[in-house]
Amino acid sequence: MINLIRNELYKIFHKKTIYIFLVIMFLYTILVNFVYYQEGKSHKVYGDNTFYDETYVGNEDGELKAQKKTTNDVNKFESQYDKDSWQRITIYENIDIANTLYQNYLTINRYEAKLGEDKKDYLEAKKEIAELQNKLDSGDWKYFIREEMAKRKEIIKENGSDADQEAMLEVLQMRLDYDIPYGNDYLNEYLNNYYYLLNDIKYYEGLDKLTASDERVLATDKAELEVEAYKIKNKINNSQLREIINDFYSIFSMAIIIVIIVVAGSILSEEFSKGTIKLLLVKPYRRWEILASKFITSIIIIFLAILAQFAFEMVIGGLYFGYSGLNIPEVVFDYSSNAIKMINIFGLFSLRTLAVLPQFILLATIAFALSVLFTNATASIAVTLVISFGSSVLNLLAQAIKVGFLKYFITLNWDFTCYLFGGKSPYDGISLPLSIGVSVTYFVILLLISFIVFQKKNIKNI
Repeated sequence: MINLIRNELYKIFHKKTIYIFLVIMFLYTILVNFVYYQEGKSHKVYGDNTFYDETYVGNEDGELKAQKKTTNDVNKFESQYDKDSWQRITIYENIDIANTLYQNYLTINRYEAKLGEDKKDYLEAKKEIAELQNKLDSGDWKYFIREEMAKRKEIIKENGSDADQEAMLEVLQMRLDYDIPYGNDYLNEYLNNYYYLLNDIKYYEGLDKLTASDERVLATDKAELEVEAYKIKNKINNSQLREIINDFYSIFSMAIIIVIIVVAGSILSEEFSKGTIKLLLVKPYRRWEILASKFITSIIIIFLAILAQFAFEMVIGGLYFGYSGLNIPEVVFDYSSNAIKMINIFGLFSLRTLAVLPQFILLATIAFALSVLFTNATASIAVTLVISFGSSVLNLLAQAIKVGFLKYFITLNWDFTCYLFGGKSPYDGISLPLSIGVSVTYFVILLLISFIVFQKKNIKNI
């Protein structure tokens, strides 16, 4: 058996196809990391900094001229500060400051253009702009946070409970508690995530009745909120390489699945199409041993494909982003203990690998079984790819129509990622024992069919 497996691996790695796939995986990895690198370089730019040509402005009527000059003045005021500075972002994020700044400059420009503005208002506007400038230059960013909190509390007092205002108040308090000024850094990203999750939670908690799906979303949001809060409190910086490793299977599973399906769908059928199956059967091996060696080889390819893709990412990701931060534990929410859990990022990757293996193994088994049935590589590969990439549509259909028997479909059960750390399936009526049972049943049935058909297959006319 070992010699047969070794021979199968030898044949696979002496095909040009496998190296073409490896090159494609390598290039795809470069592309993914390049996109992440560009996203890391690109910051949100606050303020449009669009300046009107003063000569062109001068040809407009007085009111329009004052408005366009006001836009120029506001942009000049903002441009005193770096695009990532808390001052610039405070002006942009705080709508009251932005509006007041614009109105003050408009008052000044209308007065200077003799459009009816009162001198007292003109002087007051100049004074307010100077005061704002002094406050921004003083470096006391907390002053603006406290001012914004006071205004939002006043709004709640006047209008009653407001989920959005309350969520923003909580985020503003966290800025003060954990010393986080407005900015373009990872902590501000966490705070934005926290705000949106908190809003989502308040929305679901405000509903009169929750469906099972709503309850799952609410539980997930609460768990993610705990994780974001922990990262904020402990200032855990997620490097881009860490992000890619965390999302490894979301990003790279397609490439891995294609390699798995192509190998498993062609490993036997090519022997038939080339007529080399007869040479195998005349050797001193029983049919089941030949078939078993090919199936085991297909499973080995799964692990090699994962290893190759991970190695590509570690090399290319390391060149793009470096390896700093990989020693920092990853934060996850443990549903079974209802608490935050710290885990080594490579340990987490290993757990996620174990969780997606059933899907990869079952796809390889489907492609392999079809290869035995059809003895046609193209048909076996095409049908399995349709099953794989069409599974998301079937899963959405299962969620929508809620027909009981659909829970026994393999595509709803083969991804065990949702069960990590005590999680639940996103589909009604599906649990971990059911997913294990369904996956094992499909696996055994497909293998039995493969071995029975191959044992009885007539190869005289091949």
